[in-house]
Amino acid sequence: MKKIDYTAINWQTLSTFLAILEQSSVSLAAKRLGVTQSTVSHTLAKMRTFFDDPLFVRSGQLLVPTERALGLKDPMQQALEDLEGLTHHRAFAPRAEEMFFIVAANDMQRDLIFPQLLRDLRAEGISIALEFIPSGHPTPATMRDARCHIALTPFPPDASDIVQKPLLTGRMMCFFDGSMRDAPNSWEEYCAADHIAVRFPDGMLKRCEKRSSHLYLFMGSDNGGRSAAFTYTLIETAKLNGVDPQVWLIDVLSRIADHKINRIDELLP
Repeated sequence: MKKIDYTAINWQTLSTFLAILEQSSVSLAAKRLGVTQSTVSHTLAKMRTFFDDPLFVRSGQLLVPTERALGLKDPMQQALEDLEGLTHHRAFAPRAEEMFFIVAANDMQRDLIFPQLLRDLRAEGISIALEFIPSGHPTPATMRDARCHIALTPFPPDASDIVQKPLLTGRMMCFFDGSMRDAPNSWEEYCAADHIAVRFPDGMLKRCEKRSSHLYLFMGSDNGGRSAAFTYTLIETAKLNGVDPQVWLIDVLSRIADHKINRIDELLP
């Protein structure tokens, strides 16, 4: 029987394996871990011998995991988390802590979760300070560089060293002109219908494409849909009247504070 040296598996081995699995590259894994490429290559060679498997095979410019490597992902991640947990011995006393967290969350997640959470914490005598930044499509670097401590997003970054937990599920809302036709009954019917397509990279409006007068818009919440519909209506009204929407909005914001409420129609495009 082959004698197995279990001391070959340590924190460095686990971290190296997961970094290669995520980066699909020895050089990128070395950069991620802050070590040399030769160190990563040497550790990979030891793992191949230990597991008696290539683990990663080259395909073009990338290293592709074998079936054995894919099966090791979850156990390796759990083992690494268990090792890291050994360093956290201090008892956590939330009422005695001064806690501050930077949270990446868009409007819906922020307004849905945190008002009640803060009320519950205050009722328990727990003090906490939060700073919110837009989440958009967070990347692993957003978490690793400590730009935020937690991200609430429907687009979680795929990285082995970032813990992910589902918090809630939601449903998409379809807003449509009821005078034109009924709402589509399925995703296929919606895709076949003329509609508005909107893309939000990093939380910013990128494109609004109008295909015809039969308009549909999917949003993540009722309030978001109403706000978006109101905003798009103003933008399209400005365009139809030959007005630059950005110029018009800047002008309105500069005058609205001193404008009489009974003459608000004068601010329309």
